[in-house]
Amino acid sequence: MTTTTMSADEIQSLYTDGLALQNSGQAEAAAKVYGRIIEANPRIAEAHYQIGRILTEEYRVDAALRHLKEAVRLRPGETAVWLAWADAVALGGVKEDEQEFLRILAQAPVKPDLRIRLQDRFGAHRAGTRPVTGGLRPDEIGPLLALLERQPAAAEARAQALLKRHPGSALALNILGTAQAKQGRHAQAVASLKKALDIDPGYAEGHNNLARILIDMGDEDAAARHFRRAIMLAPDLTAALVNLATHLNNSKRATVAIRLLERAIETGADILPLYLALGNAQTRLKNYARAEAA
Repeated sequence: MTTTTMSADEIQSLYTDGLALQNSGQAEAAAKVYGRIIEANPRIAEAHYQIGRILTEEYRVDAALRHLKEAVRLRPGETAVWLAWADAVALGGVKEDEQEFLRILAQAPVKPDLRIRLQDRFGAHRAGTRPVTGGLRPDEIGPLLALLERQPAAAEARAQALLKRHPGSALALNILGTAQAKQGRHAQAVASLKKALDIDPGYAEGHNNLARILIDMGDEDAAARHFRRAIMLAPDLTAALVNLATHLNNSKRATVAIRLLERAIETGADILPLYLALGNAQTRLKNYARAEAA
């Protein structure tokens, strides 16, 4: 195969074109542009990084990992490439990939806070994140959560009162949005949850709850992005695994859905929606015996 030769200016111009395509939602066309850059110069970390991100969003994690590992090899101190690699590993859910990631991260020239944050993603926070409370005390959180289950209108009023004292509480905003959704006020719920995620973009449960509301509103593409983000941030978050799998079933991507559901089972989850989704996925693949077993 003939290798194309490009100048640095030509590569930069082509990369700009790729970004424009990617930002306009033309991911496949963008990936082809980045592929041309890599063909001309395989040492362009940015092209590997962007292709890796695109492939991750398409659930083509094995291919994404090849590019993201190369991006990290080329730019070992770059925060963005480490975050993208972590996202792909978390979405893929393969233990060997996770072990390799953590082994290389341990010796990487990254800032200590980034190393700890990424290690926690696959350790202490793998089943759920710790949201920004904004000073909300445990003795305020517990009763608020209990109220949410029984009386969403009262929970909404209580959350609003607490937010006057703790306006930076992503947790309170999440509860507020969930209470509003339970009362059928989806637009307000979305606004509350988006505000929570503005405060705490790493709040996996917030992404999952927002995605559930977006599904109810018919915005399935946006919902899928937030379900994926929840799993990337907390790879064993059962609700997000089941919710994304259910969405993928409806999008005729049952094979990917089954892997997510198998991961949920591996965490010890034993809930009816999981088995319903698994049965639906097996049925879509015409694995009828397995569907009955599920």
